[in-house]
Amino acid sequence: MPESDVLSAAIGHIKYKVDSMDRTLEHLLLVNRNQIMTEVLDRFNSDPFLVKIYKTIDGIKTQKEIAANIGVSEATVSKRLRILLDLDLIEIVSSTPEGKVYQYTKMERLFKISRELDKLEK
Repeated sequence: MPESDVLSAAIGHIKYKVDSMDRTLEHLLLVNRNQIMTEVLDRFNSDPFLVKIYKTIDGIKTQKEIAANIGVSEATVSKRLRILLDLDLIEIVSSTPEGKVYQYTKMERLFKISRELDKLEK
């Protein structure tokens, strides 16, 4: 089945390219770490709800569950989730009938933002 071989090779090439772009992105993020973290932490410092919402995200809870967990309205959570999405700190992992579920992006793994937020709260 030559079509399968061609398709398999094409998929392998795409995977290689995506992995290469991912490594490049990580490198660029790390090179610009100080500037990125300054901007991100400034944003968190100006909005305590943003901190609470970010720290509640776990890849399991929906927007509604996050709102109930921290005791704020869904509208408040929705606005802050949009900010976190725009900052590329979270991403949608799934969309269920109950709502969208969010998880951290690689920024959390690279910069340990949760730890930095813990330091701010002390």
